Amino acid sequence: MEPVDAYKARRRGPRRQPHKVLYIACEGGVTEPRYLRSFERPGVNIKPAAGGDPATVVAAASKAAKKAKDDRAPFDEVWVVFDDDQRPGVADAITAADKAKLKVAYSNPCFEIWYLQHCRYSMEWQRTDEAIAELRKYIPRYDKDSDVYNLLLPKQADALANAPRLREEHRANRKKTTDNPSTTVDILVKRLNDLKRR
Repeated sequence: MEPVDAYKARRRGPRRQPHKVLYIACEGGVTEPRYLRSFERPGVNIKPAAGGDPATVVAAASKAAKKAKDDRAPFDEVWVVFDDDQRPGVADAITAADKAKLKVAYSNPCFEIWYLQHCRYSMEWQRTDEAIAELRKYIPRYDKDSDVYNLLLPKQADALANAPRLREEHRANRKKTTDNPSTTVDILVKRLNDLKRR
């Protein structure tokens, strides 16, 4: 065994772990990608899925994951981001995502429910237009193209507490036939925050 040059070893310093590689397929072409790109995490690929429905998002993410694996550069995690918005097939898309080992960031009825969790907690059932109208009470000029990441960041801890609380309330209230309003975007946000700390 050759002697180790201590000076050279010190200069090289500790080896850095490679970045985790995440692939995030979004149903929306503007709102979700804009928000998620604001995290500015290396190794995170955010792609709008053409077609705009949950089944298409799951299919696109599955195809991308297979291609990356075939190219011997698999993703560490694959996420799908979509809304319920009272459409048929959402439960099937979630089942298909689970079967394909994809992680799901889902909102009912819309992504804006995640934004609202920064501003308040409420179990009141909402349509998409109602959620957006309520969000405009807090962000008056809000539209789907708004860049709200920095505006909401100081209240992110509130949203990270409110979103799981919504899910727990739905689990406790078995008489309800819907999980409106709810979101699992907090789980993806925690993951992105964790990547920053590494």
